[in-house]
Amino acid sequence: MSKTMETKDKILKSLKQKKKTITELSDELGLSKSTVSQHLYELIDSGFIEEEPNDHFKKVKYFKLKSKERVKETQGINIQFVSIAIFIVALISIFAIVMMGSFNRGIQTHNITTKNLNLVTNNSVVSSNAACTMLPYYSTANYSSLNHVVLSNAEGNQCYLTYVNTKLHVIDIGKGINYTSYNGTLYTPALNYTYKLGPAQISNIENAAKDGDCWAYKAIKMFDLPYSGNETSCKSGIIN
Repeated sequence: MSKTMETKDKILKSLKQKKKTITELSDELGLSKSTVSQHLYELIDSGFIEEEPNDHFKKVKYFKLKSKERVKETQGINIQFVSIAIFIVALISIFAIVMMGSFNRGIQTHNITTKNLNLVTNNSVVSSNAACTMLPYYSTANYSSLNHVVLSNAEGNQCYLTYVNTKLHVIDIGKGINYTSYNGTLYTPALNYTYKLGPAQISNIENAAKDGDCWAYKAIKMFDLPYSGNETSCKSGIIN
C-alpha cells in the first residue's frame, strides 16, 4: 500500500471511532493540518466521508464517515484509484495506436486510387551511366510529374536526383513536395502518393553504392534504405 493510501486508511479507521476535526486528526497522525485537509477533501470527493457543521464554532468543522461506507473503507478507495489508473493507461494506449497508424499510413504501401500505378511491383532499372540530357522543368506538382521523378530515381537514373533534397525531404517540383520514406518506401501526403522499391531496384542501388557511386548514396537516403557503407569514399560521377 502506498504512503498516500496508508494515510487515508488511518483517517478512515480513526473516523470510524468518532467524528473529529482537522486539528484532532493532525495531532493523532503527526501530520500537518494542510496534509490532513487535502486527504479529507479527497475522501469527501470519493464519497467516503462528509463534513458536519459545528453549531457553536462555525470555523471548526467535524468530519465523519458516511454510514454506508463503514465496511468498505480503503478497499473502495483502492478500487477507484485503480480504475482511474486503468482508464488513463487505456487513453495513452489508444493515442499511441492512432499515432502509429498515422505514421504507418505515411511510410507503408497502402490502397491508393485506381489511377495510380501498381507501385509495389514496379521493378525496372536503367543504366546509371547514361548522360544527362536537359531535364524537364515542372512548374506544377501533380501525380504525373511526381511519379516521373520518383520512378526515374528508383530505376537508377541519377540525373533525376537533382530534384531531390534529402536533408529537407523535399522533391523540387512545382513549389516543392514534402515526402517521408522508410525502408524502401516513399510517401507524399500532399498527393497521397506511395512508391515502394522493387527487389531489383534495391539491389541496383546497393550494388552501385558498393562500387562507390555517390548517386547511389543519395538514392539510399531518399528511400531510407538500410545500408552501412562509407559515403566519404564514393566517386562523384554525374551527381554528388
